[in-house]
Amino acid sequence: MSKSPKSEASSAGFGRTPGDSSASTMFFGAVVDIGATSLRMAIGEVNCEGRLRVIDELKLPVSLGMDTFTVGRIERKTATATVRALRLCRKKLAEFRLDTPTAVRVVATSAVREARNRVELIDHVFNLTGFEIEPLDEADVHRVTYLEVLGVFDKHPELSKGRTFAIEIGGGSTEAIVLQDRDVIFSNTFRMGSLRMRRTLDGFRTSRDRIREIMEGEVSRVGDRLEAAMGPNPPDQMLVMGGDIRLAADILYPNRPAADVETIDVNDLEQLFETIWATSTDQLVGSYRLSIADAESFAPALMAYTYLARRFKLSSLYLTDTNLREGLLLDMAGGGRAAKIRPQILASVRASATKYGIDEKHAEHVCKLSELIFRELAAEFSLTENCLLILQVAAWLHEVGMFVNVRSYHKHSLYLIRSSEFFGISAKNLLLAALVARYHRRAVPQPTHEFYGLLDRRDRATVCKLAAILRVAKSLDVSRHGRVAGFQMSRSGARLVLEVKNVSDLTLENLELQQLGSLFEDTFGLKLVLTI
Repeated sequence: MSKSPKSEASSAGFGRTPGDSSASTMFFGAVVDIGATSLRMAIGEVNCEGRLRVIDELKLPVSLGMDTFTVGRIERKTATATVRALRLCRKKLAEFRLDTPTAVRVVATSAVREARNRVELIDHVFNLTGFEIEPLDEADVHRVTYLEVLGVFDKHPELSKGRTFAIEIGGGSTEAIVLQDRDVIFSNTFRMGSLRMRRTLDGFRTSRDRIREIMEGEVSRVGDRLEAAMGPNPPDQMLVMGGDIRLAADILYPNRPAADVETIDVNDLEQLFETIWATSTDQLVGSYRLSIADAESFAPALMAYTYLARRFKLSSLYLTDTNLREGLLLDMAGGGRAAKIRPQILASVRASATKYGIDEKHAEHVCKLSELIFRELAAEFSLTENCLLILQVAAWLHEVGMFVNVRSYHKHSLYLIRSSEFFGISAKNLLLAALVARYHRRAVPQPTHEFYGLLDRRDRATVCKLAAILRVAKSLDVSRHGRVAGFQMSRSGARLVLEVKNVSDLTLENLELQQLGSLFEDTFGLKLVLTI
């Protein structure tokens, strides 16, 4: 079995030695991914053009999914194995002098996220290794997956035309995104994973044929959901990711030329599945040098990929050489990646706002004015692009609470936003946006307030800053006629002067600002002044 191009590059090291620095390197760091069947680490650098180069990789067999998907908690011996593996990662990171928290991210997916004792595991790992595990929520994974797909589209524009179904079947869950050209029309995480299916069914005393039938039924239900989401227009192509499908390509086409996107014939994949299904776990471990967990998950994954391809009448699949670790490395590097996904997120938010019957013109205008103020203050007050996204979500949805009741609608907005789901927004960011919307009027944030008091100091500061900006933007559109289309901002001592053009009278706006502007002055230490 030939090495993938990535593996060859990894073993070569790309000529970089620990401690090297390059003028073209924008970011150098590492991601540790604790999955259902193994722990994987990628060390890489991102250049100023936003291109990632993986320098070294490490894969260690730690199967947390075997515990979570059978008994619902992670056993002590598995926790010990996880600590041992992370200590090996720590040694490797030390070779590259990667020891700062901002350069290393340790994430976990469904096996940790769903474990009843996940908090105990996270504390145990931190105490013994210093690593702080971050369980990724579904929105984080969708966002990273989408950016990975955009990277493929940039290199292969022909794949971006029409409808694309991108999917990764992992050990614990399946990530699926459907795109029309480059726009997301559906995204979801299904609790269907290759190891999850196998471990759940192993407890049943039934025939192997019956187990296969049950697994096919599980995959069929996911297919029903996907088909309903796509409507009458099936996908033009299916983009597949994941370790199992890459292993399948290595077995089927061992001498294939190196490529970042490869084609897999569905007939070939189906024949391979039948062969793997008839092979025992022990034989798979010996033949392909797999861990027990990887061997158990191989056949269910191939079944799912094959079934979905047949369901949507596709004769071939496009295998992309991307993964979650690389996506997270690029995400850590920052650059222009946040700007690429923001339109997709806001499209999802706007669709929800429409359902609640809000004043869309007002919401859009408040969002625009909020960004103008934000840009003026961002550098001085440490406001990031992520903060801008939170502000924009809050600006669009700050009045959705009126759908429940006009009385105390800002509190209703908090609960409606917090209980919603939007593409690409993590649960934490959604809570912050909900709180910003809650404080767009009346009371200022207090430690005794629900949810706000549970935030750490940094997040409390973020909510205050963004709520203060939202209050000013709302004041500038108090007439709801878009009279204040824009303004010039300047500083005069402790005053922030907003010079408005093409408006003859700002009495309404000044009266509103007198009621809502105190939070801005208290938060930023600046007195707002409106002038014509």
